[in-house]
Amino acid sequence: MLDLTAAFGGGTIGVLGTLAALELKKKEVKERSQCPYCSGSGQLTCATCLGGGTVMLAGRSGSPAGSKQSCPSCEGNGYITCVNCKGDGKVVPTMLDGTVSRDPESELEDIGMT
Repeated sequence: MLDLTAAFGGGTIGVLGTLAALELKKKEVKERSQCPYCSGSGQLTCATCLGGGTVMLAGRSGSPAGSKQSCPSCEGNGYITCVNCKGDGKVVPTMLDGTVSRDPESELEDIGMT
């Protein structure tokens, strides 16, 4: 009976260890595939308005000094599309990445671990 308990305990620990290692590997692969500029979001904070969406006018062309206007660079959004990944959030576009399945059937295929 003791052998059966030891075998069951050892098998359980082995399976849990494998699952934990697999989850860590999936996280690591996803982090490596993210765009380094936008951290995978696909967006960058607008440098003109610093994310506020508005800019102060200097009082030229008939407008009073100090009035606010929607930012012309980001159209008032406060962010622009990442110039490195073109908004995809990945280092290498999916269509050029040969390790990633085009039609993944599992989460492992989605990150190229099959």
